[in-house]
Amino acid sequence: AAGVALYGHEAIGVVAQVRPVRGTARLCVLLARRESAPYAGRFALPSGPVELDETLRESVRRHLAEKLDLSGVTYLEQLGTSSAPERDPAQRTIATSYLGLVPTDLEPQLPERAAWFDVDALPELAFDHDWVISEALIRLRAKLSYTNLGFALMPAEFTIAELRSVYVAALGHASPRPIPAAHT
Repeated sequence: AAGVALYGHEAIGVVAQVRPVRGTARLCVLLARRESAPYAGRFALPSGPVELDETLRESVRRHLAEKLDLSGVTYLEQLGTSSAPERDPAQRTIATSYLGLVPTDLEPQLPERAAWFDVDALPELAFDHDWVISEALIRLRAKLSYTNLGFALMPAEFTIAELRSVYVAALGHASPRPIPAAHT
């Protein structure tokens, strides 16, 4: 039957930062453990509904600020929209995802249920968030090759060696180099 479909719409934030993991600079994403169904107890990307009076960008910023007290995102770019009917088992929900970057010298105070995870050692995730992270990594790594996007991962002052270390980590290459001094 023809008609107007009404679906929920959420904004998802893939927030990335290069952080020390076992003494090595690694690209990490911010995840929070879900407290309610569906997928209670699993980790998920920060997300939530888009309100009637806000844009998608305003929505993702609001969710990052309210749920994770994270206002230090230096870069925010829309990645894409997920519309698979089965992506949310509770109800049909369309999601628009964003890539956000945080500089290495920012240490946000996270709630107990949230943590940074190495992109190469993620736990089992809720919804389609593993796919969303994969898409974010593809976009980030591609843009690092033809833009100065890596500067959004850096503090105000840094050395070339520190910048190299962050690029190596963000690109997913192994490096014995430590993270910049601001994080140690």
